Amino acid sequence: MQGSRLGLILENHPATQMAVVSPFVTQANIDSTKNHITLNILYQNVRGLKTKTKTWTMNLLLQACDIVAVTESFLDDTVEDAEISGGSWSVLRRDRGSPCGGVLIVARPGILLQRRRELETDSGEDLWVSCNIQGRSMFICVIYIKPSASDEDYMNLFCKIESFIFDLKGLVVILGDLNLNSASYNIVCYYSYFVTLCGLTEHNNIVNTHGSILDVVLVQEHVETIVSDTEGMVPPDLYHPPLNIKMNIRTAKHSDRLEPSNISNSKDWNFRKLDYETTPYSNVYGILGCSFDCNRCTTYARFSEIRSNLKACIPEAYENYIRRAESNIKANPLGFWDYISSLRVKGGFEPNVTLNGCMHSGVDAAEAFANFFADVFLSEVPKLSVDEVCLNDDKLHGTVISIPKFSVADIAY
Repeated sequence: MQGSRLGLILENHPATQMAVVSPFVTQANIDSTKNHITLNILYQNVRGLKTKTKTWTMNLLLQACDIVAVTESFLDDTVEDAEISGGSWSVLRRDRGSPCGGVLIVARPGILLQRRRELETDSGEDLWVSCNIQGRSMFICVIYIKPSASDEDYMNLFCKIESFIFDLKGLVVILGDLNLNSASYNIVCYYSYFVTLCGLTEHNNIVNTHGSILDVVLVQEHVETIVSDTEGMVPPDLYHPPLNIKMNIRTAKHSDRLEPSNISNSKDWNFRKLDYETTPYSNVYGILGCSFDCNRCTTYARFSEIRSNLKACIPEAYENYIRRAESNIKANPLGFWDYISSLRVKGGFEPNVTLNGCMHSGVDAAEAFANFFADVFLSEVPKLSVDEVCLNDDKLHGTVISIPKFSVADIAY
């Protein structure tokens, strides 16, 4: 009784009121309902933590979010985890080893982070962690790619993620600074393909003071995600506003009925024990007939008409596309070669050309391309020389143009 009375007095005492209501807690501060949980992640490019550890620690103790993801930490072996953990937050980091770069993730007590080194690139700055929040598995990655990164650096990251992302059983969240504004044109194009291929959705629409967006917030599943600007852990960088990422995640719940395999691989129908001979298929067809508009002649006629029109349009559309491409090259050959040259300037991928069964690359590819089309280009300016035509009547070549007759009206001034 005395202990309970003392606790009540301390809770209501002004000196201890802040300790009661502030986030100095020993467990995760996650809002949850019966079927959903709300997870708050703070992301910031801090541009160095070595000289800001005091501000960082103070804000971490007062922070209401659940997870903090950081890029450009600038940390090395001289800074211990205890200096940035606030005493109770768990810390996972990947330092570059040089004065710049580096990424880290910290999580509130109660959220157990596990580093997944097998998902990381060998020489990049991507940190993958997994955690389980109230029965829901999550994979969180924080990435930093330096502005001087090569196309190979980008492709190593993209291809690595593509190789395993569909095998991950859980929600995937990718945060970071990819510096796409300084990447080559090919990388920017491939990034759009990468996001679509992996089923990722970009949720960040917060622009910096210069009117651009440098940081990405990619979520794989269809999860309600709200990204807003916030104060951050340290004074913000003008190019990287701190982001508060609020995610409303549906929790896993037990299902009393057996789900098909296309919903969950762990719950599958066993057709091997089915008695195919005595199964009343009429019942199945009846259910399908009640649920779908099947076996309707009018419906099929409409479908057949649309399909026929589509089949007729595909070859025509393809021919029009080829015709426009050829016409554009003919009308503006300089633009075509400018585009080819720009690929080399922007660090584009080295093209390969196959000619007569041989593969050519680099300069050899350009030579093979030029040799193949040599016959359609004149090697020199044509000469309108009647005398030369008469002298070489039996050995006419492409540089001589024979004009038997023309009038003054045919000449364009």
